[in-house]
Amino acid sequence: MNLDDQNRVGAAHIRKCELVDEVLRSFGTVRLKVTGCSMLPSVWPGDTLIVERREVQEVAVGDILLYRRKTGLVAHRVVSAPDSLGKSRVGVRGDAFPGQGELLFRSEILGTVSRIVRGEKSILPPSRLKYHRRLIGILTWHSDSFARLVIYVHSICSAAWWREASWVR
Repeated sequence: MNLDDQNRVGAAHIRKCELVDEVLRSFGTVRLKVTGCSMLPSVWPGDTLIVERREVQEVAVGDILLYRRKTGLVAHRVVSAPDSLGKSRVGVRGDAFPGQGELLFRSEILGTVSRIVRGEKSILPPSRLKYHRRLIGILTWHSDSFARLVIYVHSICSAAWWREASWVR
């Protein structure tokens, strides 16, 4: 990719982030399709997140935040809320990430995930992961092969559920 292509991709990314921010400010909610694996097993690639605008003071530990980074829009779980432990920034981490995560400035936060749409189901995002789900997330982070396997099994199970539900109608 040459420099002109990189600049176009960067400019397009900035416009997408600005558009999401504008939609949230204007309408209070936006729907985004997930492409990454950092929130496995809470959020799967292909899920749709319904994000609502929130004031930073309303953010709590366990919420899933949508925020802006140079690499794109990111949705990660809050692990330390603002002003907890004397912090003015919000600490976030992907469920599949075993480390400390990162700190966000208030200006980077766009909103919180209020619902996760998976197929025809709409579910509340879990505020906490059970131990076995956390373990699955960490294993997917450390092993690309395991991550591909888990995503493949999930897609087969989801497709089987969908076919079974379609027969009932």
